[in-house]
Amino acid sequence: MIAVFLGPPGSGKGTQAEMMADLYGYTHLSTGRMLRDMKEDNKKLAEVLDSGGLVDDDLVLEILQGHLVKNNLFHNLILDGTPRTVYQYKKLSNWLELRGLSIKHVIYLDVDEDAAISRISYRRHDKISGKIYNLKTNPPPDGVDFSNLVARADQTPEAIKERFIVYRENTFPLIKYLRKRGKLIEIDGTKTIQTVHYKILEKLNEENA
Repeated sequence: MIAVFLGPPGSGKGTQAEMMADLYGYTHLSTGRMLRDMKEDNKKLAEVLDSGGLVDDDLVLEILQGHLVKNNLFHNLILDGTPRTVYQYKKLSNWLELRGLSIKHVIYLDVDEDAAISRISYRRHDKISGKIYNLKTNPPPDGVDFSNLVARADQTPEAIKERFIVYRENTFPLIKYLRKRGKLIEIDGTKTIQTVHYKILEKLNEENA
């Protein structure tokens, strides 16, 4: 099973993808995290990411596909961050079909810009574990050193607004494309983490029934 999580910045798609992966024992692959890990050695990539922009479609696909092949990750996979454009979706789907595979579920978490800005302003990244927490809705557990929790450069209100502009221009056409073809599971992402999680499972059970 290959599933994709879509949503605007601050929709919680990374959190929900990780929860689903943990529940079923699947592999959660965040393209955004992969790119951020690479940016320390790539100044141009760092500038694009820190400004809230999107990395070139073909480069993202090249990185993702190379990682999948290298690590033989083709089954029970949850993708978060890619595909995020119609072009990426079509190219990735064709690439998977050549291997007898397909994207089975696309889960879309919808939140508005104001809610996203509020959420992201509380988001912190653990430099040691790589985990992402929200100081308000998903605080770190006891034992986590708060001195290791940092906000990313693209989490300022200005960068978030830029990310929403990029999202509307690039990803919303994919949302409409998939919705028109009946391939989209739409979830209200403004609810609590657990409520969204249960709603996703409910929708998946309905589709698999």
